[in-house]
Amino acid sequence: MRNSQGLGHHHPAQGFSLVEVMIAAAVLFVLLSSANRTLMMSMANSRQGASRMQIESDILNDIEIIQGIDTSLSSDLNGCGSGGGSTYLKGKIESMNPVASDAPWERQLVATDATLLRITYSFSTSEMTGDTSTEQRIVEINPSFLSECPLP
Repeated sequence: MRNSQGLGHHHPAQGFSLVEVMIAAAVLFVLLSSANRTLMMSMANSRQGASRMQIESDILNDIEIIQGIDTSLSSDLNGCGSGGGSTYLKGKIESMNPVASDAPWERQLVATDATLLRITYSFSTSEMTGDTSTEQRIVEINPSFLSECPLP
């Protein structure tokens, strides 16, 4: 009979040595920490995307409200005066649809042309990306009630 537990023989039931377990634990730690970092970055990007999408949605809602105000003035001939249609529309928008003080965006109405109202929406992305940058959305509207004005 042979002695199966003699020197130089490795029996499969003996398991891993302490050094092998420590190396495996170190490799597993590195893999899990890199996976955790990737997960945290993707969650931050998702949160930033949701914030940007909410701001874009708020701006689109404001544009629709402004278009509704413009449409409601279709029979109002008060804007046909010498001040210009865009100035009249600007005044109506400012009185009927002011920007909320806690809105994450700003709106600027520019009526330099009598037939064109330029609306500039600005919002900061500093809280989203860490750097301070401002994005803008520009919309130009021709007051629709001007088509009802009598010719001079």
